[in-house]
Amino acid sequence: RCSTISIDGVDLEMNEYWRAACEHAYSELGNLGERTMTFCDLRLPAKEYPIGYSFDVDEVNFPTENLRFLGLVGMSDPPKRAIPDMIKKCRSAGIKMIMVTGDNAVTAKATARAVNIISNGSETIEDIADRLGIPVESVNSSDAKACVIQGNDLHNKSPEEIDALLNNYTEIIFARISPRDKVSIAEGKYGIIAKERLRSMLCLACQRQGGIVTMTGEGTNDVPALQQASVKVVMGIAGTNTCKQAGDILLVDDNFASILTGVEQGRLLFVNLKKSIVYTMTSNIAKIMSLLICLLTTVPLAWGIITVLCIDFINITGAISLAYEKAETDIMKRPPRNPKNTRSIVVFSSILLASSFIGIIQVATGFFAYFLIMINNSYGQQWVRIYFFI
Repeated sequence: RCSTISIDGVDLEMNEYWRAACEHAYSELGNLGERTMTFCDLRLPAKEYPIGYSFDVDEVNFPTENLRFLGLVGMSDPPKRAIPDMIKKCRSAGIKMIMVTGDNAVTAKATARAVNIISNGSETIEDIADRLGIPVESVNSSDAKACVIQGNDLHNKSPEEIDALLNNYTEIIFARISPRDKVSIAEGKYGIIAKERLRSMLCLACQRQGGIVTMTGEGTNDVPALQQASVKVVMGIAGTNTCKQAGDILLVDDNFASILTGVEQGRLLFVNLKKSIVYTMTSNIAKIMSLLICLLTTVPLAWGIITVLCIDFINITGAISLAYEKAETDIMKRPPRNPKNTRSIVVFSSILLASSFIGIIQVATGFFAYFLIMINNSYGQQWVRIYFFI
């Protein structure tokens, strides 16, 4: 849009040399992870645009061509120090991070590397092409683990193509995404796509693959995408009231690390609850099995009401202590559970373990102690007489 450039107060024609120089400076700032802003101006006729003229940026009522380029400004917005480590822990826990930003592709990739969304050693197709000195078209896409996709590239992608994109790459960044609903996707004038539509598309694509999708948001325009997510996380400080009402979890400190802490506590709660239930099941199954054995073999019952109450009290104490166990060292290194196979806390394998293995050991140990005490208290002779009499 610029036809001239201001160099040391002198207006020069914006030719290929100066365009290449501007693009080089733009790329250099982007590689540093800085967000760039371009400044330009245009002298307007005072008669057509007097003081107090109402400029409308939605329905543009002023010229936007033949501008004078003034310069570039790079703004550094470094991530918090804890974010890179949190991203690493999320990756080790099997959580796939997808970055959606309005920054340009160069800045988005630099930011993603700074926060470890693109891990060390991972390359995009463009990185491989630059390293080998070959055209991008000659690079095998399967050699790249990361990719940076611009919003306009998703304009005509089908759901199947988005699914393939999520399957082929483990580290994905979407750049040049507009945060405004008013941007017309059909026109494609600015080469951008609405962020809300993209987030909804990604959410549905991840859910089609069986994933549990967590979406974060803070503004009213994030509500449509949040409604598609399995877990809706809303910022408690910066979030709007409309967004908070649509959320499932309110992040009171607006800190990404709190999400990871919540995942860890959720896994710990699930594991401890499962331990408590299985522990309780083993004693109940052992009591049922021993009761059936006593009834079928006409052996006197091994306990009375007081004994059963004492056993239940001891079991409750053990189950409560298991519920407060600390997290195991590898709890955040395990892959996420498959929601199709773990709809209930106690699955068939746990029931089988409690009944066939632990329950049998408890019954055998209990009957061994029971008969041993009976023999030591002279009950054995009476049983022998009854046996021979029969």
